[in-house]
Amino acid sequence: MKVKSILVIIIILFMITFSSCGQSFNPPLQDVEPAEDNQPVAAEPAKSEQDTSEAKEEKPQAGGSEIKVSEADFEENVLNASGVILVDFWAEWCGPCLQLAPILEQVSIETGVTIAKVNVDENNNLASQYKISAIPAVFVFVDGEEKQQIIGTNPKQVYLDIIKKYE
Repeated sequence: MKVKSILVIIIILFMITFSSCGQSFNPPLQDVEPAEDNQPVAAEPAKSEQDTSEAKEEKPQAGGSEIKVSEADFEENVLNASGVILVDFWAEWCGPCLQLAPILEQVSIETGVTIAKVNVDENNNLASQYKISAIPAVFVFVDGEEKQQIIGTNPKQVYLDIIKKYE
């Protein structure tokens, strides 16, 4: 009896598998309307890397900047700086750090605040000095003085509110 049940199941699975093989899963092609002069419409050529980089250079961006900071230039770029600076302690392998990066970029553009990026794998001494035990860790510096720490990935509004607090 068990053998018959197994055979029936195999046959049903076999039929289901092969009955769907003849179906096409490709979406239908859209017809391209010819131009008014009945000439075929040529596709726009693909943009090269050079074309796309030129377009990025032409695109204006309001305020803010993002800089890579190391142990060698941390004092110059953060401790000796005036105004509010967000220092992002991060690592390439850290998923939440990668999620936070575009949020901080938007914050920088909207507020004009500099984001100093410190890779903890490349700057162990800085990570130790600031007692980094979890990343991402964003430190708020105002006129070179550490004011606040934000651990983890947070919504953009959290960073905007903190910047307003110190401006």
